[in-house]
Amino acid sequence: MFRFHFAKKDESHATYGPTYLYRALCLSIAAVFFIGSIPSAIRNGISSSVLTLALAILFLFFSLYRDYWKACRDKEEIEYIFGFWPFLAKKKISTDDIKYVKVSYFRRGRKEMTRISLVLSKGNEITLEAISSRKSRGKSEANAYLFASFCSIALKTEGSSSFTRKI
Repeated sequence: MFRFHFAKKDESHATYGPTYLYRALCLSIAAVFFIGSIPSAIRNGISSSVLTLALAILFLFFSLYRDYWKACRDKEEIEYIFGFWPFLAKKKISTDDIKYVKVSYFRRGRKEMTRISLVLSKGNEITLEAISSRKSRGKSEANAYLFASFCSIALKTEGSSSFTRKI
């Protein structure tokens, strides 16, 4: 649905998730659908604009949904924040518990996919992002490198992709 981006906020904070532009675009599309349904609802009743109102609500949900990773060098932790605003769930992981950031390639049907994940000391693996290698074209790998270097965590690559561009 959307691609993640690495953004360094300051020297000690960074995020890895969708951009503000994505949320602003969804919110503006929701506003256009909502405003466009008002004249029809006034003239013909609410039942004539059910589809446009449903699309407005759908895009409003897209703009309110959060799914991103937040890294803090001061606290030495990575926080996963997800859910609908204002009801957000947070999961914190200490950088000491993370062995390395892993970039791996796999096939899902005919699609070649790229997966960015955190490998913990306990052996658990937490997926940050899984995206089509064709859509990524090396950008996800570059973001994984930036994320790992910002957090001072090792980066490991498994396999190869035919779509990867030079970083």
